Amino acid sequence: MAFLDISEKSISEGKTRHTTFGSTLRVNVERQLLNDVHLLSTLIRIYYYDFVELGYS
Repeated sequence: MAFLDISEKSISEGKTRHTTFGSTLRVNVERQLLNDVHLLSTLIRIYYYDFVELGYS
């Protein structure tokens, strides 16, 4: 199977080998982030305008 076919299949299935959703590491990092007001505020300041420009709501 060609690389593009594999990539398209992975994307259409909603899971790629880079997916972190549900991983133990992601859960721990998310918990830390949500419990640290300063860190969360810093990330919001860093990425806020990216979300605005890309049209995320």
